[in-house]
Amino acid sequence: MGKILGKYEIIETLDKDKYKAKYVDKEFEITQIKRDENNESFSFTASRLNHLSHKNLSTLKVEEDDEHFYLIKECFDLENLSKTFMVDYNKEEPDYKRLFECYLQLCDGLQYIDKQGLYHGNINPSNILIDTSNEENYQVFLLDFGKSYYYKDFTQEVDGLRFYAPEQMGLIDSTPSIKSDMYAFGLCMLKLLLDSFEDCNALDSYRSPKDLEAILQKVLDEYELTDIENEILLLVKKCCCIEPESRISLGDLCKEILRLYDKAVPKNTYELRCRSDKTLEMYAENHNLDSNKETMDNINERISGYTAYIQQFEETRNGGLESKLEIAINDLVFICSAEKNTDSYLWVLQVRENEPIRIEKIATGGLELRHNFVFTTKKREAKYEDTSSVIKLKYELDYRFKLNKLEIEQKNIDVEAIASEERLLEAIKKDIDSKKKTHCAKLTEIKRGADELIFTLTEPKDRQENEIESSPKDSKKAIQNFTPPFKPNEDVIIQEKDSLNSLRQDDSFKGVVKNYESKTKQITIKLKEEYGALFDETKEKELKTKEWAISYDYQVREILWSKQNTALEELKKGNTQIPNLLRKINEPTELKENEQREIDNYFNENLDENQQEAVRKALSLERECEILLIQGPPGTGKTTTITEIVKQYQRFHKHYKILITSQSNQAVDNVLEKICVSKDNPSGEDKLFRIGNDERKMSEIAKQYTPDKVLDKILKENRERIKHNTITDSNPMIESKLQELQQGFLKTLETLSSKMANADTTKTKGKRDNETFRLFTKDIRLFFGTLLGISSWKSFRDVVFDVAIVDEAGRATLSELLVPCIKAKRIILVGDHKQLAPVVDDDVIEKLNTDSKRESDEFKADKKDVTTSLFERLFERIESKSKDYAYLENFKHTLTYNYRAHKSICDLYSNAFYKGSLQTKPKISAAKAHNLKAFKTNAVWLDTGKRSDKEDKQEGTGKINHCNAKIIDNTLKCLKDEILSSEIKDIGIITPYKHQSSLLNRRLKSIQEEYKKANISIDIGTVDSFQGSDRDMIIYDCVRSSKAKNTQETQAKRQGSKIDFIADEKRLNVSLSRSKKLLLIVGDKEYLRTASVSDGENPFSAIIKEFDDTEKYQVIELPDSKK
Repeated sequence: MGKILGKYEIIETLDKDKYKAKYVDKEFEITQIKRDENNESFSFTASRLNHLSHKNLSTLKVEEDDEHFYLIKECFDLENLSKTFMVDYNKEEPDYKRLFECYLQLCDGLQYIDKQGLYHGNINPSNILIDTSNEENYQVFLLDFGKSYYYKDFTQEVDGLRFYAPEQMGLIDSTPSIKSDMYAFGLCMLKLLLDSFEDCNALDSYRSPKDLEAILQKVLDEYELTDIENEILLLVKKCCCIEPESRISLGDLCKEILRLYDKAVPKNTYELRCRSDKTLEMYAENHNLDSNKETMDNINERISGYTAYIQQFEETRNGGLESKLEIAINDLVFICSAEKNTDSYLWVLQVRENEPIRIEKIATGGLELRHNFVFTTKKREAKYEDTSSVIKLKYELDYRFKLNKLEIEQKNIDVEAIASEERLLEAIKKDIDSKKKTHCAKLTEIKRGADELIFTLTEPKDRQENEIESSPKDSKKAIQNFTPPFKPNEDVIIQEKDSLNSLRQDDSFKGVVKNYESKTKQITIKLKEEYGALFDETKEKELKTKEWAISYDYQVREILWSKQNTALEELKKGNTQIPNLLRKINEPTELKENEQREIDNYFNENLDENQQEAVRKALSLERECEILLIQGPPGTGKTTTITEIVKQYQRFHKHYKILITSQSNQAVDNVLEKICVSKDNPSGEDKLFRIGNDERKMSEIAKQYTPDKVLDKILKENRERIKHNTITDSNPMIESKLQELQQGFLKTLETLSSKMANADTTKTKGKRDNETFRLFTKDIRLFFGTLLGISSWKSFRDVVFDVAIVDEAGRATLSELLVPCIKAKRIILVGDHKQLAPVVDDDVIEKLNTDSKRESDEFKADKKDVTTSLFERLFERIESKSKDYAYLENFKHTLTYNYRAHKSICDLYSNAFYKGSLQTKPKISAAKAHNLKAFKTNAVWLDTGKRSDKEDKQEGTGKINHCNAKIIDNTLKCLKDEILSSEIKDIGIITPYKHQSSLLNRRLKSIQEEYKKANISIDIGTVDSFQGSDRDMIIYDCVRSSKAKNTQETQAKRQGSKIDFIADEKRLNVSLSRSKKLLLIVGDKEYLRTASVSDGENPFSAIIKEFDDTEKYQVIELPDSKK
């Protein structure tokens, strides 16, 4: 019969526009409603309600397409509350224990709703269903949550009663709220109570809330009520006050029901029999008691009426483990034997007191027991003959301890899973704190054209100042030597030493360390802004005579650390939009089964079938199945796929707030430019924000969508609309009044625009009326920003994202991902764990596990732990689990069609790193021909193995290779004429080592200029600088070479010459996959093939075998040259 929305399979047509349908293993009742101006608010309401999830709630969902809304209600084959507790009048009374358990579940669901700032609005006995299949625990479902938000004026009768508060019926002037639910809850309790009375018709006279007082009095007059019945009636009165503010609060209602539950639960009394006379003697001596009876009475007085908490532990005794119980009651702890025996009591081995920490530990980590206990001596007293056999308690404890142990084990797994991230954040904080120091310097040189200053670090005159840590904002700054000194790319603050005591912001300016020469102690700093007259030539002499103070600018880094640390803590506490998120990322089987929805048409008609499947998986995420990982190997169209996912979400969920984020600004802007309005995309989206503190890092198009500029544009559009659409009316008086209001609004808009224009040129930039800002930007649906940069948005704290899409997720640490993702209802991680991992500074790595206070057996993280991304861990977990749970395949996906490189280039890294899974269509490969006569294939190895000058040299902590640099220079010179007339428009030269990169930049400067004149760029850098980009032609400089040869034996034993750094599979994968048309590898082939690695396999061996064994690759042996 077809599907609704491509996912709900129609089983039966119930009525016009009403269907019964199936999705996964559930059935739903679906009502189709045609869209019109009267119901457009459904879309916005659905964005607030659809994703709310609680085990005791069944939410009325609304989904949509371009023409209809669909009200979707889950079907249950269960009894309602009234029928479940229908009383057998031959019995003494209803099962109040079960009933109160159900009421407590309802309270739990209502508390969840209340936390969202919502209310239910339609509580009645027929809307409360009970699943009685589990005899141990009934489960309650409160239906129709959300209905009152879609149908503002609806009310319905149940057994002739309207279960609505006075404000819902329009009898008093008050807005419906959770207090309205208290009234309905009270009526439900009253109906169930009176239904338990034979032939009771007291509720027949109820027509409105005003009738309730007389009805309650009639019940009191005509029936002899039990204590519990009287208390229920009293609770009904508290719930059903006419004025909402007079009604009992939800929290107090829960407490009252819990108290009634305690009364209703049958309680056993168990005997704690003291086994040791010495224990009694010690207790009696401490309390000046004369006999065992006095001791027993004293202890019983201390434990009577108090809740007991119990936990099990094991103790080594006589070479084995002995199981024991700790029972905490009031301020006493009883240590008991847990060994199974036929006795009807528990043997007490010790009685402990004055141990509040121990009691707290038992209460928080153990089980709560709703039973009574009495303490006896070895000689059992007659008055305790009615105690229950402890065997009952042991059966109960066995079951509950098993459940508790499982919960603890899961919690420990979750804690251990994030331990490496905790160690990482601790190390980052230590690194920040270690750099909160200031160093004296003299200004040596001003490079005005480059906005650079060169300082020489000096010793402080006052050696005592060396001992005080300092910070740029302290009122007294300390001057201290840096050990080690500043490092390149570190942010610094520069101030005159004499103004260190001044807190004026004008006295400091900021820069980035470009270089530090340890021999001369000279530091080169590039200024972040133009400081104008401050460094005027006329002042240079004066500036060079001053003493300067240079401090590490830690403030931004510390703020970001705080946000990451807070996000990790929120994950641990469970304060995330996705319920149970920590459990789900550690145990993917916690994700519930879903089915891929069908999509009739795609915005991008060129999507391949594999990309379409990724989009379907993304659109199938919903409550309890909210996470998808998309692996995007090089050139497989990640950005294209993300763009389609965003557009499809906008199509089916018009009011969803969608975040597109990444570690890099470039990745964020790549998606933005495909979605926003532009010359190439005139029908694109304009309701979007590009958020970030530094516009210089944004693309030119992205800069047009900062919040300030978007608001300015909205204000301008509204002004123009008013000017060109004057209000008219047939009544002159009404027309005059409306036009007056319209002109007043126009003046307000003009004032706001004027304030914004002025703010742009003052220090108040960005400040505005927050309410006005929210009013005009509430319809913004798309948000773009980096993982940490998005948090700089002033509204970030209050926003909730319906979907968060993270690009390059494999390069982010867990805490970086969490900053925005804990605020998202669905998370789509797009990345590739086979490419570069998260980058952690060496200074931070050195500070891992350096806290001497930590216990020796506590988890210690290493570099691999902290640089393994959540994407990699979770992808591999899902991959492993999906062998047994096939449905988990819906939560991961790998893009497989290559659009970047010629087939032979793609096959090289596909076979080496992706098990040969990447495919290239002939049309794509044909478009990637380089057409250079110098080479027969698209991937060529320039082998330096026979050259006498091939060896690399040590340079600092890295390596350089002059031979390779010379070959690359000569190759570019020889190919120049061919390349200038070819389709190659850009060239990249990648090398693993920074020192080799510097050497190449110096050596190739001349040839770079020659190519530049022909509009062909040559970029030189390390692997990291090329991730996420590509070039027509790539030259990969392997650098490493040695005349020492490894044998198969030394390689197998991981001995001999090693190439661990360049053999890193992720870095090598990135290096080989940047080229579109021509890949040149320069290196000593035989040395790289036989070199050893400390762990795993040498990836060069398989790659070189491809070159040697197949005709689609070319090897050119370079002749020796002694020039």
